[in-house]
Amino acid sequence: MPRRVPVLALVLVTLLLAGGCRTMKRTLTIDSVPSGATIWVNGEKQASPTPVTIDFTWYGWWEVRLEKEGYESLSTEVHVKSRPDGYPLIDLPLERVAPDYHVRRTLRLVPLDPDPEEADLQAVRERAEALRDRAGAPRVPGSTR
Repeated sequence: MPRRVPVLALVLVTLLLAGGCRTMKRTLTIDSVPSGATIWVNGEKQASPTPVTIDFTWYGWWEVRLEKEGYESLSTEVHVKSRPDGYPLIDLPLERVAPDYHVRRTLRLVPLDPDPEEADLQAVRERAEALRDRAGAPRVPGSTR
């Protein structure tokens, strides 16, 4: 029995060090429906539109803002919950053997209501074109059609 303790300790130390310099990769992917929205995370504009994948170290709340033409801007907070490897004293050994951590959030953008003035103007144009067609007037001044 006394001989097993050093062997067990050696096996445990070997397992803890077997990961070498491996560090756990933690990523947060934020997508939008529809995709292609401009995104700010914690006040920093991201280089590419959604979907965006961000590497992170600390768990917690992330401030996210999305903007896309024709849609209402969306500001929200995304919570990335901590796992056991996020607590002191537990994190060091677990970081060597725990799998990578991926969090994915999809946020839905709400379309803007069409501008009432623009909608009215479009309706007037359509009625004018219909009236011109019924009257047989040319579409372009000077044309025979």
